[in-house]
Amino acid sequence: MHLLLDSSGAELVCALADAEGVIAENRLPAGSEAARDIAAVAGPLLGEKLPRDLDGIVAGLGPGSFIGTRVALSYANGLGARGDVPLLGVNSLAATGSVFGGGRGVVLRDARRGEVYCYGPAGHAPECRLLALADLAAELGRLLIGSVVIEQPSPHYPNAAKVLRAIMAAATSAGATTVECSGVPAEGLRRAGQAAKPVDYLEPVYLRGFL
Repeated sequence: MHLLLDSSGAELVCALADAEGVIAENRLPAGSEAARDIAAVAGPLLGEKLPRDLDGIVAGLGPGSFIGTRVALSYANGLGARGDVPLLGVNSLAATGSVFGGGRGVVLRDARRGEVYCYGPAGHAPECRLLALADLAAELGRLLIGSVVIEQPSPHYPNAAKVLRAIMAAATSAGATTVECSGVPAEGLRRAGQAAKPVDYLEPVYLRGFL
């Protein structure tokens, strides 16, 4: 059994899964008071289970909120500190794409500052990039994609609705079929975790240079 965690996007995700699928799941808006205490969210799922009772912890590495992403990763690293449980890091947007995407699909997440995180085909293999929102329509058209998965921005972000409309317009302009989702699906974390290799410490994906 694996514990699945992600706090990189608009929702905090905590779930338990086995080889067949997700067994139980808790989701909260990432900006809410309750979501700040991930131990209180994960605790009811784990019940009497100890870290050593788990087969692994799968955590979304982002890209996403600089501080928010670290909520899940800090908790996962803490549970795995003694080496009792394997730590498995996955790209959060790739996890979303594994459920909602398909073929030449692209996953988009608001990166604020007039930019968008984009996971999808670029060259010979999918990759995660940071694109200017103003350039998004042209880039999507160049990729000749079939579908775009758009994660709804956090409602706590003042410009969320405006950015969502701009991303939707860019996808429509590129002739893509759009799919909206509210956050990283637990099933996506489960699928991505199956191909991940254990690491000693989980580091977030950060696509901006440090100042």
